[in-house]
Amino acid sequence: MRYRISTPVIGFTGVSAGVNFTDGVAEIEAPVLPDLPEGKELGRKERAEREEIAQDANLRKVAYFRSQGYVVEELDEREPTEEREQEPSDDEPFDPSNHDVSEVLAHLADVDEDEQARVIAAERDGKNRKTITERSAS
Repeated sequence: MRYRISTPVIGFTGVSAGVNFTDGVAEIEAPVLPDLPEGKELGRKERAEREEIAQDANLRKVAYFRSQGYVVEELDEREPTEEREQEPSDDEPFDPSNHDVSEVLAHLADVDEDEQARVIAAERDGKNRKTITERSAS
């Protein structure tokens, strides 16, 4: 994927994070980290592949520029991701690994303590996102 990065300082010419900017703009190429499949566990091989991609120097630079307020534009079309095949039924227990952090926190706000404990334990055993697991300390 090619990215166009614009600096917060209009007209900047120089090097930032190892990238050469001319008149406030640079273009770099970096791999795309595939979206996580919803409702599916990643195997060891898939996790290793994602970790390898995430270590790419240019991908890390793109993440840095985004975090620092640079405008990052994707210049290539992304491949469409597979749509989620099936929504979980109401009979299945809530699985935090199938939801983003805000959805999990919203669920935790609407359930009793037993369900909260179950979901937080499932989160620790799965994705182990601190925003969710540290909630149990409060």
